[in-house]
Amino acid sequence: TGKFLLIVLTFAFLLLNLTCAYAQDLDKAQELFLREDYKASITECEKLLSLNPDKEPPAEVYYLLGLNYLKSGNYLKSRDIFQVIINEMPKSSLRQEACLGIADSYFQEGDFAKARAHYQRFIGDFPQSQFLSLVYLRLGQIDLKQGRWKEAADLFLKIKRDYPLSFEADTAQRL
Repeated sequence: TGKFLLIVLTFAFLLLNLTCAYAQDLDKAQELFLREDYKASITECEKLLSLNPDKEPPAEVYYLLGLNYLKSGNYLKSRDIFQVIINEMPKSSLRQEACLGIADSYFQEGDFAKARAHYQRFIGDFPQSQFLSLVYLRLGQIDLKQGRWKEAADLFLKIKRDYPLSFEADTAQRL
């Protein structure tokens, strides 16, 4: 029984060290992202994904990886990563953020038709989302870029009326 206890304690110690190392690596990847060192953050995220290929990594790693690709201008890769969260992790708490990431990738790429479709789908899929003011702002910005002034103004008024305390309400007021 002494050997068994030693084996269990050793295993628990190793597991705890792996978990701590994993958390430290994720923190490092997040810090690099915040410092806008997207290439290094991508490397850290990919390292985290390769650590234990048999175990499904947390959606946070995929989401951070998708954000890194989005910020570095690799829109196709960012969409692929966000799609992993949507398709393979349907119960993830980051599902809404991943859907927004896909829409934002089209917006930043300048494909406003696809961005609009994804933002409108978001509204239908998540009618109570905390991100609706952002979605309406993006739709209004698309309308501005496409010369639909009245539609943009209507969306900006909606943001100011329905989400008066949001950051987007200030932006809508300026636009």
